[in-house]
Amino acid sequence: MYPPIASRILNLMNGANEATTVGPRRIQKPKRDLRLSKDGKWRSFPRVPNLLQYVISGTYYARRKTDGKPVRASLKTKVSGIFDCGNLDYGRSV
Repeated sequence: MYPPIASRILNLMNGANEATTVGPRRIQKPKRDLRLSKDGKWRSFPRVPNLLQYVISGTYYARRKTDGKPVRASLKTKVSGIFDCGNLDYGRSV
């Protein structure tokens, strides 16, 4: 092959490879729900502090600290309607 033709073919091949490869760009991970824990098992509710839901079973838990250790106590319900926008005082019952 002639040198000018070979160089043009190589340039075209390099351009095709650059377009198809990802290169230094990062591939974005799918976004998770912001209220889910990192492991995806617990959901929190910003309007109701210290309330968690175990996603797998759907049961709600109260979160508080006892003797400096975090403790979760089951509220034994799967219905969210009883938590009236944070007015529930479940801290005393746990």
